[in-house]
Amino acid sequence: MSIQTALDEYNLALKQGQKEYRELVMEGRSPYPAVLDDILPENNTDSVVDVGLVEIPSERIIGTKSAGRITAFTASFRPLLDSKSEFAVKWVNLCAAHLGETGITDPILCYEYLGNFYVQEGNKRVSVLRHFGSPRIPGTVKRIVPPLTDEPRIQAYYEFMDFYKASHLYCIQFRHPMPACCPIWARKVTISGKNRNGAPSTPISTISGTLSALCRCRRRKSFPRKRCCCGWICTRFTTWGSCPPQS
Repeated sequence: MSIQTALDEYNLALKQGQKEYRELVMEGRSPYPAVLDDILPENNTDSVVDVGLVEIPSERIIGTKSAGRITAFTASFRPLLDSKSEFAVKWVNLCAAHLGETGITDPILCYEYLGNFYVQEGNKRVSVLRHFGSPRIPGTVKRIVPPLTDEPRIQAYYEFMDFYKASHLYCIQFRHPMPACCPIWARKVTISGKNRNGAPSTPISTISGTLSALCRCRRRKSFPRKRCCCGWICTRFTTWGSCPPQS
């Protein structure tokens, strides 16, 4: 893999980044990645949990931990700096490594908050890997856990955390808590094999055996479904939480 080829890739990514920047500005949206420090509330009391090494879905990496150097990237981590900059040189070297025999081997460091990821170290790695369409990026993750409240988004996130204990998957996100009237098979599964009310639920081994099929269904949008009395359409295996109540 020649450096010139990697430089050509940078110029292509830069051109795409400049186009994305213009489009986002015209839409009145921020052209840069989100900043977690700006999202977290003041006097934040959230706890931090080490999740470990995770295969992060690329599309869920939406920002950085702090505001430093965010102007070097667009919102989707395309580069914005001139090809003669020090930033570009490092990007090109990473690109050459990615397309070479060794590839990019070091995981990024990032924080996860409400299902989205914010990079603390490895922004250029994310930029290179996303440029080449990598569906997952390895990262060492710390999860910021908000206090449990009555807010539906927070309750759904707590249901997701229980699901993650059994599945170790981030490709499934819960946006709404499951209504109490929904059937027992539609409720979330915890690591102990019990639902929120403490009643026995689907065994973890059964859930583990269906995860690959669920992800394929997610991509095809063809989930096994059943309509509940409340109007929600529930999947057969777990709480997906993204189906709004029917009007």
